[in-house]
Amino acid sequence: MAAIGGMKKLPKSYVSHEVNNLFSKLEKRFSRESLISMIRQFEGPGKRGNLNDKKASKSNICVISSQEETEDIKEKYSLGYIKLAKPYVINHFIFSFETDTIAISLDPNLVKDNVSQEQAILNFIESAKSFKEYTLIVEENLPNTLALFGESDKQWFLAVKDKELASVAQKFIETIMNSESVDMNESKKGSSQVKAYQHYNIDLEGNNRIIAKMAFNLLASEKGFEFVLESKFDLIRDWIYLGTNNLSFVEMIPRDKDLEERLIPFCPDKAHYIIIIQEGDSLIALVSFYGEAYSHIVKLADLDSDEIVLQYPIGLICDWKNRKEYSLLEHISTITELE
Repeated sequence: MAAIGGMKKLPKSYVSHEVNNLFSKLEKRFSRESLISMIRQFEGPGKRGNLNDKKASKSNICVISSQEETEDIKEKYSLGYIKLAKPYVINHFIFSFETDTIAISLDPNLVKDNVSQEQAILNFIESAKSFKEYTLIVEENLPNTLALFGESDKQWFLAVKDKELASVAQKFIETIMNSESVDMNESKKGSSQVKAYQHYNIDLEGNNRIIAKMAFNLLASEKGFEFVLESKFDLIRDWIYLGTNNLSFVEMIPRDKDLEERLIPFCPDKAHYIIIIQEGDSLIALVSFYGEAYSHIVKLADLDSDEIVLQYPIGLICDWKNRKEYSLLEHISTITELE
């Protein structure tokens, strides 16, 4: 999966265009709204595995709170995102229902060298006048006297404590859209400790189907197209493709470091891996991301008694930090050569 650094692809004849389109939506949700996405915004990589810091993956736009380093330790709220474990503020308006005022906070990275801060503010106000719709963020940690209204990548976001306050904030938005002049007060800069409030609507079954798809694709790559069309794989194939409410082939378990060391000695730091083994009458895959404290077990098939499908484990290791991907056999061979 390219979003987390994967590079290996199945032959085009293995997967139809229709199926690719179906899973592109699920994979997008997996990379942005899952336990993996939380790690990805701290570790990387960026879009389609890009390691450039400028292309690093971002969290969803969320409310960020900070305590300004002043004697009264006042809490401040902003709109922004997390990228590589650092908070970034987007251009946004701050509506105060209490004082009936509008303040502006700018992302300094978006203020170009040849543009004054005053002009940047005016440009931002003009962009707000042409907005069409916004994504509502309901954040219970916000005071009920504030609303935040900001823009990122040509999308607008409104954050309020509860939905009822959106209509109050709308009046401030209309004020901006109808404004003809702006009074500017002195700007402030400072440093602070921040908290980011992120909410995820995790599709557990969808995420598990993506994990199972990764393992199944490796099996198809290693054993061939005809092999994975055998009847023993009918149930998991149908589940990966369609999903159900009463079947699941994926279980999240605590990471077994001893087992991992036996299967993949000297696994690269933060690497992802998929290992497929035959255990008795079952064909299972062990899937791990970022070397985290948990792994996923995927049950690929029940086998007939005494049926031998794999003589030895097969696997794929994704060393995304170094943009390398190789089989388990290649990895073991490299270690043997070093010894």
